[in-house]
Amino acid sequence: MVPDGGGYNPHQDVESGGRSVLYFRAPVREGLPARFELTCAGHYPDVLAAHIRSGAEAPGAPTKLLSILAGHWAARAVHVAVEIGLCDVLGQGPLTAGDVAQQTDCDPAAVDRLLRYLTHLGVVRRLGENKYSNTPLGALLRADSPFSDLTRMYGGEFYDAWREFASAVRTGHTAFSHKYGVEHFDYFAERPTTARTFDRSMQAVTNLVADELSRTFPFPAGAMVVDIGGGNGTLLRAILRENPEVSGILFDREHVSCNAVAEHEDASYRSRFSSVAGDFFAEVPGSGDIYLLSRVLHDWNDEDCVRILAACRRACGAGAELLVLERLLPDAETGAPDISLTAPWDMQMLAITGGRERTRSEYGTLLTKAGFRLDEVRPLPVDMNVLVAVPAAAGPDGQPGSGVPSPGFRAR
Repeated sequence: MVPDGGGYNPHQDVESGGRSVLYFRAPVREGLPARFELTCAGHYPDVLAAHIRSGAEAPGAPTKLLSILAGHWAARAVHVAVEIGLCDVLGQGPLTAGDVAQQTDCDPAAVDRLLRYLTHLGVVRRLGENKYSNTPLGALLRADSPFSDLTRMYGGEFYDAWREFASAVRTGHTAFSHKYGVEHFDYFAERPTTARTFDRSMQAVTNLVADELSRTFPFPAGAMVVDIGGGNGTLLRAILRENPEVSGILFDREHVSCNAVAEHEDASYRSRFSSVAGDFFAEVPGSGDIYLLSRVLHDWNDEDCVRILAACRRACGAGAELLVLERLLPDAETGAPDISLTAPWDMQMLAITGGRERTRSEYGTLLTKAGFRLDEVRPLPVDMNVLVAVPAAAGPDGQPGSGVPSPGFRAR
């Protein structure tokens, strides 16, 4: 076996000091995986560094580089599969390439080759009699899954913007604005159909953390939860479903909040759900016990983050809490690459939003500047974390704050 990378994630197995992983590549043999991983609790920077060096020096390095350079081919192939409805067709049952071509109105020979590549990517599987079916990954690409919307965004506007990524690196301004002439939130505000696709695409990741957060965190009975920049309300609705004595306010820009109300009518929480339109840089609803900022701050630069947090701080009454859901970069250079999704997402922020991913200490600094105190960080699925903060003794403008533990998350 040949060393094939590895890394250290400080946000997994936190009590054991994080988790290290070593990857190995093996010759392809029938019925055996081509890649193995060895994981263990703890941090071993010297071992990781030596393992990674030996992998880079191995004869397979050129092949690995070619694989990296060809990465956009995979993204485009998956995007096209969504565009032509390939996985929707396969959802009806195993089909031949000819069947798929006929039902998608595509060239049979081209579809046959695409299916072969998608098999290589793990999107579909080949069965007997030259038939294909969806894998669990392929099922995520059906039209009824928000991952299909995510694929459309990443293969559409975002993909086209990435062509201008060099401009973002050279100037510090987004590739999206260089491509389209406006920043991406303004772009979506002017295009309601695209905005709905974007909101549904964000639901793909939110779904993966919403149930975990709503089940494992104690939302007190009678609490009012305010979801700031909550998009179509996926996270807030999950909390309300799991906590029948909790009420919620969805707060976002007008075109977003209107769509959220129109698309989601559920009798189980309708009387406890309301939507308010506004600007989170200026003012947020002041009646909340728990405020949520889920994947909002990573969209903005430090100055704008402090403005958003300061608006939240002004709204917080005595005993209120703020929950910030974000991915975290490692706080210190470990000598090994970050194996989480955070580093790639940081590049997406550079290219598209003008924001960035941050470390725990960097978020702590922003919270302090806005008048909060970071109390704890808890892990969530897909490398997400919830940062629990409370008002500090004085707010960002010197106004007094509660400065005392609230009866919610930290006290339980």
